[in-house]
Amino acid sequence: MKKIAMLLALLLSLLPLGALAESVQAAGPVDDAPQDELSGYVIILHTGNTQGEADAHMGFDSVAEAKRRFEAAGASVLVLDGGNAFIPPEEETQAGADEAFATAGPEATAEPEATDEPEATAEPVATEAPAEDDVNESIAKAMGAAGYDAMAPGENDFALGVEVLSGLRGKAGFPLLSVNALNEEGARLLAGSIIVNKDGLRIGVFGLTGNVEAEGVTLADAAEAAQTAVETLRGEGCDLVIALARLGVDEEGKPVAQSVAEQAEGLNVVIDATAGAPAKGLWLANGALIVSAPEKLAGIGIVAIDPTGRCAAMEMDESWF
Repeated sequence: MKKIAMLLALLLSLLPLGALAESVQAAGPVDDAPQDELSGYVIILHTGNTQGEADAHMGFDSVAEAKRRFEAAGASVLVLDGGNAFIPPEEETQAGADEAFATAGPEATAEPEATDEPEATAEPVATEAPAEDDVNESIAKAMGAAGYDAMAPGENDFALGVEVLSGLRGKAGFPLLSVNALNEEGARLLAGSIIVNKDGLRIGVFGLTGNVEAEGVTLADAAEAAQTAVETLRGEGCDLVIALARLGVDEEGKPVAQSVAEQAEGLNVVIDATAGAPAKGLWLANGALIVSAPEKLAGIGIVAIDPTGRCAAMEMDESWF
């Protein structure tokens, strides 16, 4: 843990007070805290594009351990996911079949409790705990156990259908966010945003959706929806506003997250795994920070805010543990 604190202190000491310092409430001078203490820090852990294969790398247990270590050092922690955590229907069916065959054998015939996905329920499962054999339910529960605070669903997640997503949200125990994913009548399909209080900061987080072609889902303009969300959250007293997104790139190959961050006045951070931001993040001229997490949990993205409002981005890999 001392390695984490020393690295954060070094990175933050190299950064001047920027745009974030104007909007983040100061909780005391950073020099007052020992180097191995993170009291007064806010740490945002973020992942994205895990694609149901988190165990191929660090796993959600590593997210839980990172959260525990930062909190043990005195920091306040927010855990977010930028989407594509679940397996789309056709892939889930095969994954469920492979898992059931390996664990249950040909004589296991009990059906899982959830019936939202007929493709998955047609597969054989173990009789002792049928609900656990549903791959996406297992992912949702693992994320909930790891301490996630919110997720912005991606195209793979929406491919499951809104009703199935709602059921997975119940299994996970944290909200799914999107301010611009609408039904045919123009109403939001999911919660738009959350507000959390962390160590004196009032942090607003809203979801943004892109590249979704799913039945019953229409997308409002991401930049316009982002600006409205920022204004709403600022109006509710938020010191820091974060967009949790999966927006892809435009026709010219430019990350849409960058265009949104350039246009949405008052937006501090955009978390988008499709933006291709470097490990230290991409700082824009207007002071906004864009960060991306490595896919399939090859790393955990970190945004660290010190007590004076200075901000740094980095990634945590297996060597941190």
